[in-house]
Amino acid sequence: MAGSGKNDLEIAVLNSISKTVVHERNIPTLLKTVLDILHREMGLLRGTFTLMHGDTLFIEASNGLTEAEMGVFQLLMGKNIQLQSSPKTIANQKTKILRKLGLESQKDLMHLFRLFRD
Repeated sequence: MAGSGKNDLEIAVLNSISKTVVHERNIPTLLKTVLDILHREMGLLRGTFTLMHGDTLFIEASNGLTEAEMGVFQLLMGKNIQLQSSPKTIANQKTKILRKLGLESQKDLMHLFRLFRD
């Protein structure tokens, strides 16, 4: 079967993720480990687990975004936070995040997450 190797890989990845879910109780660590497994085993380039707390979306785990970019992502999503970076650095990080996500503007990002806000 031509697809057998792919199926074997998918089963192995699901097995690794299942073991992690059973043994890891810290949710951010669990989610980061799942992204690491997907990166290592399947070549995931970028991924995030974004969860809603109250009215705010938070990136709980990320593969492909730096800590600074995750903070700027919170700004893009409308969260009022203070960052240590200069306005020019923040603007550059916003552009970099949008480019990594394949989006043209902050408006496109908000459109993607509008369902979570309604």
